[in-house]
Amino acid sequence: MNVRTAALVLSALHGATAIEEWCAAAPLPSVHSIPLQKAGSQFRGAFRDLTLYIHEEKALGAACKDFDIHKQGNDGLWVLEFESPGAMMESATRAKKLGVPVLLMQNGTYIASGGEEVPDRLGYDACGADLDKRMMSVSDTQVLGPKPMSQSKVDSIKNYIKTKHDSITDAVSRVTEESLMQSVAHLQEYHSRNSNSPQLVDATAWLADQFELRGAFVTRHAYSDWPANVVAEFKGTGSEIIVVGAHADSRATNTNSATQRAPGADDNGTGTAALLEIADAIRKSGIKLKATVRLISFTGEEQGLVGSRAIARAYSASRENIVAMVNGDMLGYRIPETNATVAFMNRYADMTLTELAMDVTSSYVPELGVGWTSGCCSDQQSFYENGFPSVGFFEHPGSAVNYPHYHKETDLLEYIDLKQLELETKAMLATVLVLADAE
Repeated sequence: MNVRTAALVLSALHGATAIEEWCAAAPLPSVHSIPLQKAGSQFRGAFRDLTLYIHEEKALGAACKDFDIHKQGNDGLWVLEFESPGAMMESATRAKKLGVPVLLMQNGTYIASGGEEVPDRLGYDACGADLDKRMMSVSDTQVLGPKPMSQSKVDSIKNYIKTKHDSITDAVSRVTEESLMQSVAHLQEYHSRNSNSPQLVDATAWLADQFELRGAFVTRHAYSDWPANVVAEFKGTGSEIIVVGAHADSRATNTNSATQRAPGADDNGTGTAALLEIADAIRKSGIKLKATVRLISFTGEEQGLVGSRAIARAYSASRENIVAMVNGDMLGYRIPETNATVAFMNRYADMTLTELAMDVTSSYVPELGVGWTSGCCSDQQSFYENGFPSVGFFEHPGSAVNYPHYHKETDLLEYIDLKQLELETKAMLATVLVLADAE
């Protein structure tokens, strides 16, 4: 008797509710296509070769192929995409030999289960360091799917950036290498900021204090036994909200180790330092905000976007008027013999918003080049999949992370290009302020 048959028998014997099953359907034809919708089904995400759902009593019918019983949350599922079916098959065979359950294979993609330990067991990176593959966690709750920024907002921003505004130029000028360096230096002093480490509690407490010193109203968003997300808000005069995010947690070679040294200077001390610098520039410049700017230091990112998914889901449920989300993840490494260039994520990000951010960067930080990265994934994905237009800032163009100290005990300040970090922070700040002031 297989697992599905056994579950159905037990359900019948005990009068339980209908069995819920995972199923995979065809990929969406475009990023803003509406997923399958029917009573008794939940959409869990769109990927290159398939879309994932949970349904009961086969609510989606033949359009969705069942592959496992749903138990709780996301059942520890991962989607792994490869350049070819052959490469996928080779990896899936190896995964099975390592004891990692492979639940479904489709084109160049397979779905594995096993929770947070799967990336380490396979020796793969879940955040974009692999050139020939992408490994992505599945949401643990229903998601809405991406929604485009309203055309009226897009038109407003396009009109606004035709003119360079002195107030934004002044705020951007207040970003300095020295203060960014000091923040990263402090963050790397924690032995580890892994979400399982007690030192992340200390680090997030320090961040909360630093945001308060910069004039923000600070709250916490608790979602599990891990340290809470830190939320720092500058209130605007209008009803719109701009979220600015960066994960504060770190890791080294072991995703979940509470004791392994994980200084995380670039990943993501740089993004975290940028949040503090943005707060500092808002306070020092005295700029008047029309939209509320909500800065969030996420935890649980390295374990599969856990903290950002929890808070994005909460904002979606409460219908927060978030018109854009701006994320910074790894901003400080410059590939040798290349010019400083900010890369924008071309996946799990709103392309219209991203192109506007590129235009803002070129206007307010002209010495910084702009490009694209196909690396994934970071916390903008959590907001994007919950219907909030999002943009992701990254340190260099390309298809994967090039930083040689990525997820290592040697991820230290000495390997960060502080001038690039300053420029990319300025680009983030300018984008945030344009979004917050454009009407």
